[in-house]
Amino acid sequence: MQAIKDIFAEMEQEGVHPNVHAYNEALRQCARVRDDDLAKLLFEDMGSAKVQPNKMTYLQLIASAVQSRQLNRALDFYHQLQVIPGQISGGLARFAQRTLQGLLGSCVRTKRMEQSEIILRDFREWGLQITPAAVGELILSAAGADSVSVTLSLMEMLEEYPEYYLDEGTILVVLQCAARNRSAELTELAWSSLEQTQHYFGQDFPSPIVCHARLACLIGNGQVEESLEYLVKIEAKYPELSEDLNFVSSLVEHASIGETVADKVYFMLEERNQQEKKVPISAMNAVIAACSSMGDLERSFGTYEEMKGSFSLTPNAATFNALMSGCVRHGKPESVKLLQEEMKSANILPNKETFVHLVDATLLTEGIMPALGILDEMVSKGYAPPLKLMQKVRFHSNRSGNPEDMAKTAGICEERGYRSLIK
Repeated sequence: MQAIKDIFAEMEQEGVHPNVHAYNEALRQCARVRDDDLAKLLFEDMGSAKVQPNKMTYLQLIASAVQSRQLNRALDFYHQLQVIPGQISGGLARFAQRTLQGLLGSCVRTKRMEQSEIILRDFREWGLQITPAAVGELILSAAGADSVSVTLSLMEMLEEYPEYYLDEGTILVVLQCAARNRSAELTELAWSSLEQTQHYFGQDFPSPIVCHARLACLIGNGQVEESLEYLVKIEAKYPELSEDLNFVSSLVEHASIGETVADKVYFMLEERNQQEKKVPISAMNAVIAACSSMGDLERSFGTYEEMKGSFSLTPNAATFNALMSGCVRHGKPESVKLLQEEMKSANILPNKETFVHLVDATLLTEGIMPALGILDEMVSKGYAPPLKLMQKVRFHSNRSGNPEDMAKTAGICEERGYRSLIK
């Protein structure tokens, strides 16, 4: 600070009074070396010297504060910039664009969404533009922070760059944000953007994880009929997904709200069947899983019989998993063995979730020794036992007091990296 004052003193001796441009240049150097404290002192000195700051002054101060991660100070200077009349144009506009883009990015990343909306509004009013790559990064941050309004504004801003495409990963985060906040508008914008990306890269269908996110959006927005139609397309593209109940978790959750809602979904499927439209097996499995979740096993098994009968659908592993889950959770673990036999008769192979239910049921009905045998089979098939299951197995083996059972359980825990269960 003293060196700058000495320079200003020399200027005074030469009859040149330091004006706002001299201070702005000094502030620019502060930003370059990331010395925000010095910039603050210079600004205070401007007041003492009765030098009126201009827009460039505040932009330099904002740049210095953002680079020094003094965001509150940067926002204070931004509020002072806002009250200065006049447009931002020419070379000042280019500098303002870079500086305010940095400020906006910091606000979005630190979840200051109200401030972010104000800065975005000023960008438009001042005729400034954000680089498309920066917009993409900001969309990712805003959607991750669950700010629908800021994400929408940024997505709309991106429409000004038709040559720029968001990648699937960013669109996935946006769809997940839309699903959590039940925003139909954000869902449509994200999907429209994805269609453009697919067209550009010659893709005919999004990846399963993006399909899962869009399905959650449709159901969250109350578009259940549309979600069923979409499930038909997904099953045609990825038939293996019909074996995974987790893929339709949003539909299961929706149908589990109550019997009336589960019935409504079922009647939609029944209507499709009567109209000779394809009925997605994933949706039928979701209804069975929802009834199981609510503890209405009679309705679960009734839907299962209708599935095989009037719907002419062939049950798969997910169907049996939905039934087994209800039996384990609602006091019918002995029925799981019967379902296992039915699976074998139908030549349906168990998957990871099936083995989890089998181990759970066996612990309750037969004890630790038979359960460890099923666990062995599970591991031999390449399925890693989840931590929650191993906690149950460990509890039962300890309770049995059998050293052989306890040693075997400890060995599996060691092999799978569950060292917290080994004591």
